Amino acid sequence: MQRDDVIETPSHEEPLDDAAIAQPPPAPGLAGARDVLPLLVGVLPLAMVIGVTARSTGIDLTAAWAASFLLIAGSAQLSMIQLLHEGAAPVSIVATATVINARFVVYSLGFRSWFEHEPMGRRLLLAFPLVDQLFLVCQQRFHEIEDPIWRRRYYLAAAGVLVGGWAGAQALSIAFAGSLPPSTLFEAATPIVFLGFLVPAVVDRPTAATVAAAAFATVAGSQLPFHSGLVVGIVGGVAAGVIAQGRRR
Repeated sequence: MQRDDVIETPSHEEPLDDAAIAQPPPAPGLAGARDVLPLLVGVLPLAMVIGVTARSTGIDLTAAWAASFLLIAGSAQLSMIQLLHEGAAPVSIVATATVINARFVVYSLGFRSWFEHEPMGRRLLLAFPLVDQLFLVCQQRFHEIEDPIWRRRYYLAAAGVLVGGWAGAQALSIAFAGSLPPSTLFEAATPIVFLGFLVPAVVDRPTAATVAAAAFATVAGSQLPFHSGLVVGIVGGVAAGVIAQGRRR
């Protein structure tokens, strides 16, 4: 009996490229909640400051707490509470809050690119909870994933955790203001804790220049009226980042 020789042919299968073996994106809801949680911890001291201040000034506590989820802007909210306590004119209060929140105009440019395919009505609703921390986590994630449905679910989950935690912390601090440390301790802790979460995001020289300049300007302007040191920090950081980026080119 003769045995037929088996001739092996070389395989012509091409190796899989990176796109073929790429892992699927994580569940958007879980990813959004997980990413924003550390930043929520960073802003809790400021929420405590607002609650303690609202209780100590004697203004309407329900109105003060409602601003936590109707305004969603800590520095502006704290300034408005103090101005109300001092009897400032409504026009002055609104103008102060508008100046402090002017940075959101810059955020709106990035927001538009994220949700450019969404209808106008939905974009307006999605823009409502957009604050510093939410912008930071979305800016990092949305560079990696462009699926509009994934982005929307991620954004809503992160916003829900952030706003819910922020409003809840204020409610607790208002209720238990008498048992909390002086608000000055929380005021000192807020920028330090938040800066600790920003440091890992520094990946190049322009970003490092932006963070360093913003931190320095914010501390230098900490004694300015109406908590406008935050505005000074934002302007200083943006200016430093633009200059550093221009030199890099």
